[in-house]
Amino acid sequence: MVKVEDEDPFPEEPEEPLTAEEARDACLKREAALKGELTTCKKESAGGTADSTLAKELIASSCPGQHNKYGTIGGKEYKFWCHRYHNLNNVKETHQKINTMLDCVKLCNARSWCKHVVHGVYETNCRLYAWAVSHATVPGLDSLPLNAAVLKW
Repeated sequence: MVKVEDEDPFPEEPEEPLTAEEARDACLKREAALKGELTTCKKESAGGTADSTLAKELIASSCPGQHNKYGTIGGKEYKFWCHRYHNLNNVKETHQKINTMLDCVKLCNARSWCKHVVHGVYETNCRLYAWAVSHATVPGLDSLPLNAAVLKW
């Protein structure tokens, strides 16, 4: 049996060389496409950085791992106390349905007067306090399942 070579019914047409103007236009199109890809990559990278920052802040504010340790949230340093808190009197603001200590501390960061917070372990109340207490002072109360974060100032 002999193999028969079939001719291609649609032969490729030889490309004609581009003129200088056509080459420039093609180059500009490629450049525009690459700039679009670069913008997309930068946006995706920024999203990843935000996720990484959120994860770091969440770890930095979590009990019991952060008990008696410092953590940085939103550029401000706090000392975290797990199952310990200062006097609950004279709350300046209380926020309901705040699920994490991180969210509670972020509320504090948004207020220039806020010096420390108390957040419930099983409740979702976030208490913000304007009265200052030293971050080095160990909270004396531990009867309720509450955690505290004190701004280092």
